[in-house]
Amino acid sequence: MLLYKHDKLAVNENFETIDGGSAFTKYNSVKKIRINHYYTKSLQEYKQKTLRGNADTNNKRVFLNDAVNFPDAVEDKTIFKYLPELKRRMRQQTDYTVV
Repeated sequence: MLLYKHDKLAVNENFETIDGGSAFTKYNSVKKIRINHYYTKSLQEYKQKTLRGNADTNNKRVFLNDAVNFPDAVEDKTIFKYLPELKRRMRQQTDYTVV
């Protein structure tokens, strides 16, 4: 069961309650917001992550070759459509240099 402060409930992007204390919705919706979570960005990062160990315990991580070798992996470029607008906004900020 998921517990939230002030008796709040988990909701999806349409503010529909996620039933039964589950972390999953009944259907997938990414029309308003999409968060992609990747376990690792590269083999090098995965090796460093493995050496660091788990964040919440003193247990060591085990290097699993399958965690970084995905024969059916597809590069997800969905976010690229927002890049021109992001660069435009960053140029408006004096603290950033856009390359």
